[in-house]
Amino acid sequence: MLNINRGFTLMELMITVAVIGILAAIAIPSYSTYIKKARRTDAQTVLMQNTNILERIYTTENKYSVSGTCSTSIITASPVDGATKYYTIALSNCEPSSYTLTATPEGSQADDGILEISHTGRKGWDKDNSGTVDYASDSENKW
Repeated sequence: MLNINRGFTLMELMITVAVIGILAAIAIPSYSTYIKKARRTDAQTVLMQNTNILERIYTTENKYSVSGTCSTSIITASPVDGATKYYTIALSNCEPSSYTLTATPEGSQADDGILEISHTGRKGWDKDNSGTVDYASDSENKW
């Protein structure tokens, strides 16, 4: 008569749980970093869309501010669709010949730092969330 045990031993089960735990410890931070980068890219896209809106106004009016006021037709949050907003978009320093657009992170994105773009296309990012926006050099005009 054969006595065949079927199933897992406690040791096999503990090893499996440990391997899954190690994989999760590696994968979850990587996934979180990827999500933050994707949200930041969406905010950069919204800033560029707003830049296009303001440049169209400048093309027709020969100034960024119409009737002495800044444009109210800019997109004010990122992402554009969806319930949770991760960036608030604001237009500041709006003059007839200049402007600055900023994307301020909020919620779970709050530690990602402010993104900024000016009327000249100069882009800046507060990478370390220190309050100081670091501008790219002209040769590397990127966020």
